[in-house]
Amino acid sequence: MKELVAKIKQYWINRPIYKTWESMPDNFLFLFFVLSSLPEFYWAYVLKQLCSPYIEAVNSVGFNFIGVIVTFFMLAFALQAWVFRCIAKRTGGLVYDRWFK
Repeated sequence: MKELVAKIKQYWINRPIYKTWESMPDNFLFLFFVLSSLPEFYWAYVLKQLCSPYIEAVNSVGFNFIGVIVTFFMLAFALQAWVFRCIAKRTGGLVYDRWFK
């Protein structure tokens, strides 16, 4: 078991480190594209489902302490979706340029 841990540690130390997205191989880019698209689609769906009930509740009740907390949660969801979307767009664009152009 110790040998396996030592091999994994040595591999991790000697792994190639990529400075930019462009220097990554295609399979890593595709993996990042797929793995960043899934949470982006999920959080976009969650925000789409929560947006209209949120607006109706704010229009009827107004802002109170719970409303401010919910607003911060929705902003956090939107920020998370935006970050994953940026990664998916960049890696997907690079994969498209390499494979189809």
